[in-house]
Amino acid sequence: MDTYSNILYIKENQGELANLALKEFYNNKYNPETCCVIGNYYSLMGEHLKAIVYFRKALKLDRTCLAAWTLMGH
Repeated sequence: MDTYSNILYIKENQGELANLALKEFYNNKYNPETCCVIGNYYSLMGEHLKAIVYFRKALKLDRTCLAAWTLMGH
């Protein structure tokens, strides 16, 4: 899921990334990977402060979430 959301981010595919984020949110909003997908979506939309909120939320859920650390750095 993380890799797929990163691909959608790089391809700037807003629609698919929004669908993935919404689907994952309804599936399990307390999953660090879900928070990373939502953070990717907000980052793509140019809402970087909201993206940071979700990357931090992912890190609160799992301090070893490498994707959240990497995406926070970008």
